[in-house]
Amino acid sequence: MNSMYCIILKGQGDQTIFFVEEDLWDWIHSDPMPGAISWFEPWPNRLQEAIKESPKGARISIGSYENDRALQVSIYVNVPFNVAEDVDMQEEINQWCVDNNVTIVDYYYGYIY
Repeated sequence: MNSMYCIILKGQGDQTIFFVEEDLWDWIHSDPMPGAISWFEPWPNRLQEAIKESPKGARISIGSYENDRALQVSIYVNVPFNVAEDVDMQEEINQWCVDNNVTIVDYYYGYIY
């Protein structure tokens, strides 16, 4: 079994659900830049190749730094589920895990804004 983390972002009538490995999970949950209100943060190594158009890094703000990172990651990874915000997707998530030999370690719930 592969261990992965499930990210669920909801808002504006949409729901995006995707899965990340530990390195991206750790980046999403890393500490904010001390004393900064907003900043550009280097991309995680896993995303370096995919991200040519924004070499400055990810734009992060202090009030929503974890959510900002999760939104950035959702642009560059495989997103198996994009559905309406009010749809309960737990059965589909469970089936995706069975089909892909994945165990979910933890969940992150964030917002699309």
